[in-house]
This record gives sequence, C-alpha cells and structure tokens, in this order.
Amino acid sequence: MAERKTAALPPGARLLHIGQPKTATTTLQAAAASRREELLAHGVIYPGTGLNHGIETSALMERQSPAWSRVPDRSRWDALRAEVEAAPAHRAFVSYELIVQADDAAARRFADELGENTYVVITVRAFAPMLPSVWQQYVKSGRAISLRGWLGREFLGDGVRHAAREGAGFWAEHDLAAQVRRWSGVVGPDRVIVVIADKHDPARVTDAFEDLLDLPRGLLRLPQPTGAAVNRSLSPLETRLVLDINRLLPSRVLPRSSYYALIRDGVVATIQQRRSPGPDEGEAGVGRRVAEHVARAAATFVAALRDSGVRVVGDDASLLESAPWPREPGSNGALELDIAVCALRGAASAALGRGVDFESGGGSEPRPVPPPARIRLPRARDTLHVELSGRRPGDRIRPIAAPGDADAIAGEADVLGARRGSRWIRIDAAALLDSDVRSELFAALRVPRVLVTVDDRPERALWEQALARGEWRSFSEWAGAERPDVAAFLEEIAPFAASLDVVDDVALERAAARHPARLAVTTQPAGALSEHDIELIRAFNASTADIPLTAAERVAVVGRGALRGMRSEPVAAPGAFDSAARAVFGIALGFAGHDVPGE
Repeated sequence: MAERKTAALPPGARLLHIGQPKTATTTLQAAAASRREELLAHGVIYPGTGLNHGIETSALMERQSPAWSRVPDRSRWDALRAEVEAAPAHRAFVSYELIVQADDAAARRFADELGENTYVVITVRAFAPMLPSVWQQYVKSGRAISLRGWLGREFLGDGVRHAAREGAGFWAEHDLAAQVRRWSGVVGPDRVIVVIADKHDPARVTDAFEDLLDLPRGLLRLPQPTGAAVNRSLSPLETRLVLDINRLLPSRVLPRSSYYALIRDGVVATIQQRRSPGPDEGEAGVGRRVAEHVARAAATFVAALRDSGVRVVGDDASLLESAPWPREPGSNGALELDIAVCALRGAASAALGRGVDFESGGGSEPRPVPPPARIRLPRARDTLHVELSGRRPGDRIRPIAAPGDADAIAGEADVLGARRGSRWIRIDAAALLDSDVRSELFAALRVPRVLVTVDDRPERALWEQALARGEWRSFSEWAGAERPDVAAFLEEIAPFAASLDVVDDVALERAAARHPARLAVTTQPAGALSEHDIELIRAFNASTADIPLTAAERVAVVGRGALRGMRSEPVAAPGAFDSAARAVFGIALGFAGHDVPGE
C-alpha cells in the first residue's frame, strides 16, 4: 500500500540505498555528504568522506567500474563497515545508485555484512520520461551514440535479446520487479522500501529519507546545488556538443578515468552549473514503438510491486507516465556560443585542477623572476626559435625522442630537444613582449642563436598569440591600442642573442634537421583559425577575465591546448560547437600527455 509518509527506521538500522540511477540520487548524496556533522548530531552516520559509497560498495560487489581500472580493494568496504559498527546505536546511511546491479550473491553479501537490521531502499521514477536522461548518462561517460541509436539498441531488435541475455543495458539497472524480488528474498519484503519520485513533488525523495532516518525536515535538501550536486539533464542542444567532443576523443587518446575528470566533471558539470536551458533548446523524447515497449514493461512492474508486499512511498500509478515527444532545438548561434564557452571553461578549469568552473580558488603564486644575466658561452649553444608567423612552421618541429629537459622555461618556452649540451627551444613572440618573461628566459639560456619566422602579417600573428594569453579584443581594436612594432621588438631581443636571423620555413626546417637534438619535421602544416574559432576564444577570454589565471596557465590551456587542437583538427561543420569540440580535443590531449597530431 502506498504511503505519503513512512515511519522512521529503528535506532541502529542500516539503510542501504541501492538506486535506481536518475532518481535524484546525486542531489540526495550531495546533501548528506555536505552535512555529515549535522547528521551525526541527529543520530545518523553517513560513513566515509566522499560524495557517495561507490568505491566501497563496488569492492564488496567485486564490481569494476569504467571510472576506475580494477575492482577496488576489499579494504575499502571493510573500512566503511568498521565505521558503521563503531556507532551501533546510530542509524547508518549507505548510498550508491549502482548497487541495483548486484546479483543474488552480492545482495546476500550486503545483508551478511551489514547485519539483520538492514533495510533496503529503492528509489524509482516513471520509466518512459527517464529514457533520454539515461541515454545522456552514456553520453556523459564518453559514448558517441545518438538517442535514436541507443533506443534502437536497448529496446528494439537484437539489442533487446542481447541485453536480456547478458544482463546489460537499461533493464539491468531499472528492472524494478527483479530488484524487489531479489532484495525481498534476502532481507524480507517488510525491510524493502520503494520510494517513487514525482516531478510534481520534487521533495518527495528527500522527504522520504528524512522520515526514514528521523531527521528534521529540510536537512537533506540543498538550497542551491553546485559542482557535482548539479546533475540536471542536458538539453538536446547541450548534448549535441558533448557528442561532438566524444566523436573526437576515442578511448585510446583519453582513458576513461581522464575522460571523467576532464569532460564529465569539467565540461559537463560546468555546463550544468552555469546554464539553465530554455525552450529554444528542444526536448528529447522517444518514438511510438519504444514508448509502447516501455509502457508494457512499466505496467508489469507496477503489478509486481503491488503484489510484492514491500512498503511503497508515493503513487505507483505515476510510474506509468508516458514519454515526451521529441522536439528539435532551433538554430541559434548565440545559444551555441554560450554553451561552447561553458564547455571551454569547464575543460580549462579541470585541466588546471581548479574544480568545476574555477570554483576551487585562486591560481598558483607567481614565480620570482631572476634578474637578467649573461653566462659564459660554452662550446654548445641553445637555439631559440621565436614564432612570429601565422603559418606556425615551428609547430611542425617535434622531438624524435623525449627531450632530456621537457619543462617549459619561464612558463612559456618549450624545450623540444636537448643533446650534447645544446637545446632547441620554441616560444611565441607575444610571450617575449612581457619583460618579465623575456628576462627570465634569457637568464636561463646559454646566449642562444635566435631564429625568427615571420610572415607577411606579423601583427596578425602576434594578435593570435595574444589570444592565448587572455586577449579578448578584435584584431583592429587590439592593433589600434597596442600599435605593435615588429622591428622594434627584434631590436629589443637582439642584445640577448649570440646571433639573430629572420628565416623562412625552409631555413627553419634545415636548421632543425642539423641541430644536435633529435628533431623531426612533420609534413602536416598547422591549419588556420576560423572566424568561429577566434570568436570562441575571444568570448572565453572575456568570460574568464575576472578569474585569477597566470599567463602561463592561460597559455597551457589555450595556447598549447585549445588553439593547437583547433589548428590540428579539420573543421567538420563550421560553428561554435565544432570550434569547441576541437578546442577541448586539444586540451584533452595535453591533459592526457599526448602530442597534438601533426606537431
């Protein structure tokens, strides 16, 4: 029989929340994780220190998640159990939405480990409307499958038979009848509670858990979720961008754990946190055949639930709600640019270790700049290549083997190779406009031979390099204000060099081939930035102008990341999303320690 309010569990009870996914689990867990001390004061222990108990419960289930490379060590579960047992009079709250994947043996282990005072709570919501949201979880995990393709695989044709045979797919996590039957057989139907989420009553789930744990109303609600707690569904337009990113990022390039850190917990989390989608962004839905298939299954689940004898909180008839019809998003360049900027903010913040959308505080402390100093010229000499060409011929030069000293000098100059005491170093000309960078760099070099590559639009090349350092003005605005003088720039750096030569691309390649460092020249030239690329970088720089990022940090994520990705990957479909996908691709390769193709 359905209840709106349920009685509290007895003191000392162990509440095991097993899912299902996409039933407000993240919001509930975030509230519990952020209020551990308050829960303890009310006689409830939420063990551990993380958001949920995924690693600990996976260790007991002997489950390997894509988020980690192997089954977690059993000691992780043992530590959780010990923390629970240390407070026998407290109610314990253990939560992870993928415990629903447990088989009969794993379910029995949970009951044996937690003891006879175990209560199992299953949260569930209407199945058909949930399908687009469940599909999005696959997209957020790195899959590049469309909604139509996923629905066909899960519910139509051979995919259904394969899923049933392998215990995989949607029903592995959402077969309510099987879950109720399994856990009732382990702990008894009187200790299984099904809480039904209701879109018309958003507090239904949190209210039920507060009642079960005898907590004051509102303790498990977050006033304004942030970071990982913001787990709203993406709009169709937002999802389209994540799919574009996934298609550029095969798993061999970005391992799953790195994908989660950079894309799911960076790009996606920032989009979710910064934006509130409007009606123009469309609505994901399902077709008639899939809707009919799911409706039949939902009716079977409701009948099984009513016959099971378990406790039900909420209206089980709401599980029969029909699926929405799909509504395609309109074409809106401003909306796409807004989403693309959020994605780039998320990737940059995650790559720099600054949390979701730079929420973890300020950047690194500035390094002390040593005074300029001449050092005695050894037999070998450094070669410094200064890039002042929009063609970026220096991007085609790369080491055959890893250089002995791969660290950037002054946070800006790349050491591409070092052999027999001689190094090949590359830096953008725009970096040397900064007197501190210039002083630090030349103090660290051995009176180098300087090679400068220049094209017929050096001012434009300087501006594009300035974009990597935070510039947001248009070229004409920047040139009118800065009035760049290439000749004066060369005169400024000449005194620091043993020699300074302006060379063409062929001469640069010849010098690299003769250099003692093992260098190679690739045949693929750097691509030009498109107008959409430049528009996105300018918008990103304007958006992050008030965030304390050092020039070296900006160069790392924009210059060595986003801009290189944009130049290395061909344009597939001109627009902000294509630019953002290529930019995130470049950041991801740097994050995972790969060279950008063609460099």
